[in-house]
Amino acid sequence: MLIIRYLDMNSVETLQNALFAYKHGICGLKECVDWAVARLSENENEGDADIILLAGSSNDSEAKCLAQNIVHRYLQPDALQEEVLAGRLLVRLHDSYRAGTISIVELEPIIDALYRNLGYPNWLVMLGRNCEYATDIEPFVKPFEDEFEYISALWKQSKSIDDFHKKYDRQISNTHDANYC
Repeated sequence: MLIIRYLDMNSVETLQNALFAYKHGICGLKECVDWAVARLSENENEGDADIILLAGSSNDSEAKCLAQNIVHRYLQPDALQEEVLAGRLLVRLHDSYRAGTISIVELEPIIDALYRNLGYPNWLVMLGRNCEYATDIEPFVKPFEDEFEYISALWKQSKSIDDFHKKYDRQISNTHDANYC
């Protein structure tokens, strides 16, 4: 299972990312509780009762509700776009893949779930297909890696879904096919 490593435990976006990863079955709610514990240990809970309660939570239902409350209270609704969160998650997954801590076989159900849960966005078609094929067909590994590099690079540069869509080019994705290799 993927372990999410936090760069900045004080960021509510980190909590948002952990909550999104939980929603898609990539990690447990422990990451959300750990986030709250870190906020308390640094005395950076701003007197927020939800952070205090989340830090002591041992019940998944309670932890999920508290984490959602915190995210909704501190972040603008615009920041809650599912595709943006998926893009952030794909960047972390790409880094883990390149580091050798997650395999194509482990990525396949994650990418497939994101694709389905997001309503089959065009920008995930080639990545999902290539990942699925690469688990069994060697010639699809390089096209998968090329598409994964392309998509994650775009998300690293994008601040919003509109920003991503301005940069994304389906024709580039189409070249990441075993027929082009």
